[in-house]
Amino acid sequence: MRQTLRRSCAACAKSKLSCDLRTPRCSRCTRRDVQCVYANEPWTAAAPAAPEGRSAKAAHGLVTLTDCQLNTLDPFESYPPTKLPRKHVQRLIHTFIHKIAFEYYPLDLNPTSNPFLVSWWPLALGDPALFHVSLQTACLDEELSAQRGFQTSELLMADSLALLRRRFDDLSLAMQDVTINSIITLAAIEFGKGNIRVSEMHVDGAKSLVNLRGGINSVRHTSPLTARMVGWVSLLIRGHPQFETQDDAGIGDGIPPIPEWQWDMTALPDRISELSSLHIDDSVWNVFIRLLSTFQRVQYTPFPPARLHDLTCFVIHRLLFSAPDISSPQSSPVTECIRFAIILYMFTIQGPTYYSHAVILSMIVGRFMEHLTRLYSTPRVPGSLDLWLFSNGLVASSGTPLYRWFMERARDLAAELQMSSWDDVLIRIKCILWLETARAEGIFRLHWDAILDDAIDQGKRYTHCVLAGNTDAGLKWKAIPSPKQLPGIQDALRTRYNVEQNKSSALLWAAENGQEETAKKSIAEGANVQLVSECNWTPLSWAAWNGNKTVVKLLLATDGVDPDSQTSKGQTPLSLAAWNGHEEVVKLLLATQGVKPDSRTSRGETPLSLAAYRGYQEIVKQLLATDGVDPFSKNFKGETPLSLAAGNGQENVVRLLLEVEGIDPDTKNFRGETPLCWAAGNGHEAVAKLLLVAGVDPESKDSEGRTPLSLAAGNGSATIVKLLLSVKEVDPDSEDLEGITPLSWATEYEHKAVIDIMLATGRVNKPVKKPRPRLQLI
Repeated sequence: MRQTLRRSCAACAKSKLSCDLRTPRCSRCTRRDVQCVYANEPWTAAAPAAPEGRSAKAAHGLVTLTDCQLNTLDPFESYPPTKLPRKHVQRLIHTFIHKIAFEYYPLDLNPTSNPFLVSWWPLALGDPALFHVSLQTACLDEELSAQRGFQTSELLMADSLALLRRRFDDLSLAMQDVTINSIITLAAIEFGKGNIRVSEMHVDGAKSLVNLRGGINSVRHTSPLTARMVGWVSLLIRGHPQFETQDDAGIGDGIPPIPEWQWDMTALPDRISELSSLHIDDSVWNVFIRLLSTFQRVQYTPFPPARLHDLTCFVIHRLLFSAPDISSPQSSPVTECIRFAIILYMFTIQGPTYYSHAVILSMIVGRFMEHLTRLYSTPRVPGSLDLWLFSNGLVASSGTPLYRWFMERARDLAAELQMSSWDDVLIRIKCILWLETARAEGIFRLHWDAILDDAIDQGKRYTHCVLAGNTDAGLKWKAIPSPKQLPGIQDALRTRYNVEQNKSSALLWAAENGQEETAKKSIAEGANVQLVSECNWTPLSWAAWNGNKTVVKLLLATDGVDPDSQTSKGQTPLSLAAWNGHEEVVKLLLATQGVKPDSRTSRGETPLSLAAYRGYQEIVKQLLATDGVDPFSKNFKGETPLSLAAGNGQENVVRLLLEVEGIDPDTKNFRGETPLCWAAGNGHEAVAKLLLVAGVDPESKDSEGRTPLSLAAGNGSATIVKLLLSVKEVDPDSEDLEGITPLSWATEYEHKAVIDIMLATGRVNKPVKKPRPRLQLI
């Protein structure tokens, strides 16, 4: 115990009681919720000696976070209370400050300056909602690794939402930075779980708060991290900008430009005059030349991490906000190609921030490819711009099905321009737009080194040709190898294609694309049948996913193949085939020894629940007839195959499942929603009829006290409202936990048809009550 002038705090001393002086607040004061004052403790009191073998920490200033021991991370437990055990909370705190903070913000790996440690975490320790949300990020990371569902993170999610809702009783609390931080993080968490609708609702809530605050730039004045995160995460989730940008002079309430954006642009290189003849639209041209000027000025002084992120966010918002529709006849193909190439390049040089941008990147790559197809629908002489365009597409499409399209055209383009090494390519693409960073150069070089591999290119000669009726006619270089060299080149392509980019092999490629002969040859040559690509996909995973029956059959007959291998998300070949509706592949796998018919993904989904959700009736029949399949299984949200089928309107599957002996048609998920709640809320009338005929409870209530009628009325499903009102047990005046009736919900969202139907029954007696604003939080 530390040496003090008394052995009690002021309150305990007055009552002549002793207390524990090792904690900042004694248990008695904690229970009474009064201030705990050690009035006579000297300022120079010595701290307790560190245990032997542990390095001493500095008495003042920041302690290096990596030096913190887990069991002494927060000995006073000076964080908001949670329902989790102390050791569990301590472990999650440790995970957050040692791992999550740097994964969310890899731009700054210094623990003394990382904004999630020096700005976010102190706020979280003082705010229960933000603390719970922060723990969720760490908990979700652990649960994804363990692949045993999301029970703890769901518990934290429920508590987080409850704490947030309390803040909305006071608008001043609702608009605080910590509230916005919590909501946008919840959006990211739900997006990562695949709950897109919920995630988008959280984004809408955060956006509403930002607008109430006067715009994203106003939020930036009080918390740059909050503004950055809201702008970026909302873009990644929605797939398009949620906030405008300021103009080049920094005027407006949108996302601001960085200071370098406004520098003088008089000293631009000569190559600008060459590009200016391409008739690029002013909006894209302005971004291009300002970026070029900015990159030139900082080539010897690298951007600070936050500055590069701010520039990336501003440029992508500016370009996407002004992008026309793909079908717009006014849009210039070369303009749109440059627009989307710049966007892809900015994503590349920054890298993932907060969490993966793979979803929006895939969408942008698809649009980029469409504009490239338009641009090259007429013959053109290739040059440095073409090389730069395809380089960006090549890097951004890595790991996606579109990668092959870019790789083939990049290879042909390199041959036409007589590129023989990475240095040749680098000189060309630097002539267009390039920021000197070791990271970016390494990424681009990785792809081009593979393309320029001597084993692939040896012995080829190329001629430029235009094929009538081919949409790619303007960019089609035909490789004409000599007859003697053809087998060797084919083997080289088979064995080296995509190896370095996707950690792939000839067998993986053959399995993905249904090439049985190539797969046979690879296996005969001793290929690793369990080699995994990105996300732990084996050759069997790819073959099952794409429904390549012959390759699946070949692999299942090969020694060493695990028929029940799991991807990083816990998906087995059977679950992959069930999700995509490949009946024959499912049949093959179910007949294979070692296949678990009831395997679970990391989200707790079984092959049956996946097939039921997608509506594959024949696969559901196969699985129900298989021993070991549990028709009552629940995923991590407590949803059964029946719930999932009902919520997605799969009438035939619902009919099948209702015939299963012992089925509970009123089963509830963790939010108290029954299959009828799902069907009614999502507007599936045929499914609702089936469930009512099966004798379900038409007045079942979810965790918020809402009935199927309330959900249908709130969503404007007039036919279902009419159907439910025809059931005599249904009370049109039923109230949820906030006292809101179905008519009140219909009135709130102005569903006139529903209002007319309800009033026409003559059974509505309670007055309309306005629901409490929720700012899209659910």
